[in-house]
Amino acid sequence: MIAIIDYGRGNLGSVEKAFARLGVPATVTQDPRAVDDARAVVLPGDGAFHDAMANLQTLGLLAPLRRALDGTRPFLGICLGYQLLFTSSEEFGEGRGLDVIPGVVRRWRGASTACASPPPSSWGASTPRSSTRRRASAGGYGSSRTSRRS
Repeated sequence: MIAIIDYGRGNLGSVEKAFARLGVPATVTQDPRAVDDARAVVLPGDGAFHDAMANLQTLGLLAPLRRALDGTRPFLGICLGYQLLFTSSEEFGEGRGLDVIPGVVRRWRGASTACASPPPSSWGASTPRSSTRRRASAGGYGSSRTSRRS
């Protein structure tokens, strides 16, 4: 069974439906024992970093979550669930994460970065630039002949 961790901050319905559509047994749970017994673990999430970590602590899910991250079984962090794997986040002041991936989740700085706004990350419509279309049609992005952008 795959455990989908419910800590009050997640897109649980979408994740559960995705597994059901694939015919893969998965259970939404807040039970630390179910997380320990699962053959794979999914940590979905949306919302605030600090709140998520506090909820995991309150529900007694931090220890089983850390055990699930020991590399012996598949683990998937989605959205905030992935961010929680980092050492810390600067969202609403410094907050400690699970420290599985060394690093800090930083706020998007907008105009001070290479792009003026974050890249699209939703199912909404977006239009690629013509240079991107040329690379894609020439075997660039999304093919086995992908080369790095310069």
